[in-house]
Amino acid sequence: MPTGNAVPVRTWELCPASEAQGLLARGGLTDLLSPSELARFSNFPTEKRRLDWLAGRMAAKKAMRALEPRLAWTEIELLNDDGGRPFFRLPSGPGPFVSISHCARGGVCAISESGPVGIDFEPVVARGPAVVAMFVSAAEAAPLDQDAAVWQTRLWTAKEAVLKLLGLGLTCDPRDVRWQDATKVLELAGPARKRWLELGRPRLAVEHQVYEDCLVAFARCEGD
Repeated sequence: MPTGNAVPVRTWELCPASEAQGLLARGGLTDLLSPSELARFSNFPTEKRRLDWLAGRMAAKKAMRALEPRLAWTEIELLNDDGGRPFFRLPSGPGPFVSISHCARGGVCAISESGPVGIDFEPVVARGPAVVAMFVSAAEAAPLDQDAAVWQTRLWTAKEAVLKLLGLGLTCDPRDVRWQDATKVLELAGPARKRWLELGRPRLAVEHQVYEDCLVAFARCEGD
């Protein structure tokens, strides 16, 4: 299954960790979070978990305000469905498709008005052999001219972004998503392929962008 051209998703945004830390330090998030969001934020047991969550939520709110600047921060509400997937609840009704990811550098979000989208945000680091074996299939060989840490991170983020788009996340074996970075060819097997068929066989595109020492991967349906 070749992917589409590397065209960006409709909108994506970043909330750096430093920005989220500043919001935590000032306190009083009632002008940014809805009552239900505030309740969830307060239930996280550690500051790190609150920071990660807030960075992802603020990235999503910033992305939504890029489309609808007149919306107040608190009117852009991010909830989670029974499977843990985020979704918008806006004054006008449901919002666009949304995907969120975070790491130590902050939170990122991608939104799409025309189809599911997936995003992943990871530091560029080398994984040990046991970890690599959990997500790299036998058909995916590292290119000789690319740093192992870069290749592993590009592969991992592409797979996780695709699995998020499919609504499966890490409930699915990452080896069922086979990504050839050099040729941009994507192959799906098992539950991942079944879900893709259920979605009507959309043509998928994956692209990467660099942020500091991290990679951001986007997966989208072609035409978005």
